[in-house]
Amino acid sequence: MAIKKKISELPACTNFNGLWTIGVDGSRKSVKVSLGYIKEVVDGMIEATDDANEAASAANTAAQRADTSRQQIEANEATRQQNETTRQSNEQTRGQNETTRQQNESARGTAETQRAQNESGRTSAENARVQAENERVTSENTRKSNETTRGQNESTRQQNETTRGNNEQTRISQENARVQAETTRQTDWTNFFSDTLATGVRKLWSDFWSSINSSWNGFFGTSADDANGVRKIWSTFYNAATSGWNGFFGTSADDANGVRKIWTTWYVSVQSSWATFFGATSSDGVQGEWATLKSDAQSATSSANSAASLANTKAGLANDKAALAAAAAELAAEKAALADEKAALANEKAALAAEKAALADQKATEAGYVNASLSGTTLTVTNRNNQSTSTDLKGDKGDKGDQGDPFEYSDFTPEQLAALKGEKGDKGDKGDKGDTGAQGIQGEQGIQGEQGIQGEKGDKGDKGDKGDKGDKGDTGDPSDLVPESLTASAPTGIPVNATLDRLVIASLSPSSVPQNIIYQVEGDSLTVSPSGKITPKAVGISKIHVIPTLATELYETLNVEIVAARRDKVLMINDNDIFLLMGSGDVFFI
Repeated sequence: MAIKKKISELPACTNFNGLWTIGVDGSRKSVKVSLGYIKEVVDGMIEATDDANEAASAANTAAQRADTSRQQIEANEATRQQNETTRQSNEQTRGQNETTRQQNESARGTAETQRAQNESGRTSAENARVQAENERVTSENTRKSNETTRGQNESTRQQNETTRGNNEQTRISQENARVQAETTRQTDWTNFFSDTLATGVRKLWSDFWSSINSSWNGFFGTSADDANGVRKIWSTFYNAATSGWNGFFGTSADDANGVRKIWTTWYVSVQSSWATFFGATSSDGVQGEWATLKSDAQSATSSANSAASLANTKAGLANDKAALAAAAAELAAEKAALADEKAALANEKAALAAEKAALADQKATEAGYVNASLSGTTLTVTNRNNQSTSTDLKGDKGDKGDQGDPFEYSDFTPEQLAALKGEKGDKGDKGDKGDTGAQGIQGEQGIQGEQGIQGEKGDKGDKGDKGDKGDKGDTGDPSDLVPESLTASAPTGIPVNATLDRLVIASLSPSSVPQNIIYQVEGDSLTVSPSGKITPKAVGISKIHVIPTLATELYETLNVEIVAARRDKVLMINDNDIFLLMGSGDVFFI
């Protein structure tokens, strides 16, 4: 394991041979630089300068002796040329600054256009989210309406169930009446055929037979000697033979004293009594009463069975309606869930559009940074014109939420759920294809490709005219390459999901010294590239050591915190000022 030491604890080195440092060339590529080579160049410059000084001193002495006046003119000319060179250099610098300003302005315009496009995309996504939310509310209202209908159908089913119960009670009552009537019929039947009751058929028949038997004995006599019996009369008639045949049978069938009239009268009397009791037809007498009683009992039983069947049919229809209402409520709930998914998708699109807008706003930060402070929920921002604007970021209190759903599946027993479940419906039609998702955020720039093949060497140019010998320059000082101070800063509170570039900003003074800086990181929450780009890795705090290679004692240590994922926000203070509130708390003017 490597041992970490502070730079101040490292041993001093007074020899540049074999020492290397890193830097950035004109193409902003990281390169290694040999400190020994720099020393050799500086030593060569010093040696060449000494030689030149000696030669120049001899030449100047001769020239001064030859022509003091010319020296003064040349000195004045040199001053003029130096002033002209300075002017040309300043003009060139101004032109470069103007070019840079135009490029920055063009970049700012491009970034502003991109931000406007992203804002338009975010607005479209927000509209889509609102539309999806409206669809969800509509589906929720439909579900509530279906739930109300289901409740009404359930109430109707309960009413039908009550009616069915009442009809069932009526059927039971009628059945009891039928049983009672059947019992009464059986009792009447028993009484009808009773041999003890005076109204019983068998009793009447017994009495009738006894009467017939008594009449028979009265007619024929109890014995052959009975003076009132036919046998005695016949015997007397036969023996006496005084009355004659006509005296016995009567002179005609209507002779009241004749046997034929007496027999006819008795037969008609017996036949009349029989017809009166049993009835002359199936609707008279005992036969008619039995048929009427049987028909009434059958009619009452049939009516009770019909009422019970009708009540059962109505209860079945009510159950079917309740099942359909439950299915409609379940379908409405599925539609509401689908609307929620659409709303979530619209929110994701809006978030992507907001991230795009944040990326464009980050690019637009080259236009300038705004001083801002956040106190509680009040944001105070100062723009380029030193105009301050305070805005309370706290939103209005939200509306009261909708009433909760009346029922949940957990409110019902398994038996109730099984009773409510209808037959499996037909497979629904295939849904429409969803909208194409928003375009993803542009990825980071790829690694630079390999250098191309070097072109062929051009033809050697004509030899130029020999230039005039220049004036002797001042002796160089190696200390001019050493920086005097370091200024370094880095953003903190960077979200771990940040996609925008965060840079360590470092500069050496004076600006004429080489801007050679290296970065060392202590911690696992981030990494830093040679160009100063910060890449978040995990939530935590890491230290970044900013070290100038030519003056390591000027190093500075920056603490950078990586926080949990969150989104940047775009705020509009008024119609003209738009601000980007970064997840880290930074505010940029757009």
